[in-house]
Amino acid sequence: QGGGDAAPAAPRLARLPGLAAAPLRSFGRLSYEIYLTHVFAMWWVVDGFRAIGSPPSAAPAAHLLSLALAWALGRAVEKAWSGPAGRWVRAVAAPGVRGAPG
Repeated sequence: QGGGDAAPAAPRLARLPGLAAAPLRSFGRLSYEIYLTHVFAMWWVVDGFRAIGSPPSAAPAAHLLSLALAWALGRAVEKAWSGPAGRWVRAVAAPGVRGAPG
């Protein structure tokens, strides 16, 4: 019947030291952009590992490299496209309004 003693995830994340939580927050902020680009990162990494003849035991390294590359691609998309587009939309939707979302 719902014990109620399970703490929500957000407060736990807030209790992490700054350096430990920063990467998680960054992935959260960029989650949509990472979603859009992760397949390209995976393709490039898998093709690269196959091209050099990596053994299956290299899979953990491939996963970490894919994760890092997906984050970098997501960050690039945010800087080049979604960030500027979001600012433009907010400016058009609420011109001159201080405290508009964003």
